[in-house]
Amino acid sequence: MWELENIRESIRKKEAIQISTRFTKWGAVLSAFILIPAVLSLWMLVSSNLRDRSVTQMIAMLLLFLLSCLIVFQTIFAAEAVLEGKQLFINRILGPKYELDVSQIDKISYFRLSRTQYTIVKFHDNQGIARTALIMNSNSIIWGKEVPAAEILRMAQQM
Repeated sequence: MWELENIRESIRKKEAIQISTRFTKWGAVLSAFILIPAVLSLWMLVSSNLRDRSVTQMIAMLLLFLLSCLIVFQTIFAAEAVLEGKQLFINRILGPKYELDVSQIDKISYFRLSRTQYTIVKFHDNQGIARTALIMNSNSIIWGKEVPAAEILRMAQQM
């Protein structure tokens, strides 16, 4: 992959690589302020007739609950991340900024929903406290194809 080779070279040269999606901050804020009221109003609509609940309504309520949990998780842990050589700069949307070496990363995991990949990074900050950050990558038509953050971080750890 030609793009991965360019990224590897940028890591060697200690150039800044933004590994989070450009719309991380706005995406998290918009989802919190638009989708949570929508989910709550749909929840009230579905649960308004409690006596005549069908299996379809129960599944809809469960999906709405899972969607609202994802939105809350995304809003709390979403972060903009920039990698410069072996240094990772994490700017959480709701929380402090962190500057750490990639060797401080304990675990990198990810999951994909539609065209967005969510990378969960668990690390220890400079005081030794365990922290979590959520880095989002999108492969949408608008933003273009991005190399997943998990691949870039693992590549930086191996170098």
